Amino acid sequence: MIYVEKYDYSGLIRGEKKKAETKNGKELLRKALQQEYGVSLDILTIKTGEYGKPYFEERPDIHFNISHSGEYVALVLSENEVGIDIQQVKAVKDGLIEKLCNEEEKRFVNESDNREKAFITLWALKESYIKAIGKGMSFPMDKINFRLENFSGELHGRISNREGMYYVKNMGEYMLAVCYLLCS
Repeated sequence: MIYVEKYDYSGLIRGEKKKAETKNGKELLRKALQQEYGVSLDILTIKTGEYGKPYFEERPDIHFNISHSGEYVALVLSENEVGIDIQQVKAVKDGLIEKLCNEEEKRFVNESDNREKAFITLWALKESYIKAIGKGMSFPMDKINFRLENFSGELHGRISNREGMYYVKNMGEYMLAVCYLLCS
């Protein structure tokens, strides 16, 4: 289950915005847990794995992940390992494309009608994948391969190098990506 909420952070300085994002993410998690599982967040203990992936100590059957970008907070709940990322589309430096993309992905980005959106789509997918596998930024992003074509709405597919699926949604100025593993 995917939840996305828009918030007004105007007027907040960086530290205040970060605190508000965290608070809003937790409130979204509280609402989603109650709605989907009838479980109160107040009775659960959130722990983190070796690379910072959060999990519920008392409910290993409920997996979740939260992401923030710009005005949005995104949350995903699943019965399988899962990761989510939301990214605002912004200008992209060539060096970042070189560092994070394999040759096929570089072609996809450079031949795209909207190079920034193409790169941010790949970035969001890769980040949601490393969040799903629980490795964080320690996992080399150029070793993850997503084969994509230009699209304007939603896209689903199979993760080629791992048992899992991905979902991407074009939200205009934002891209949302979810990766979930079929076996934990």
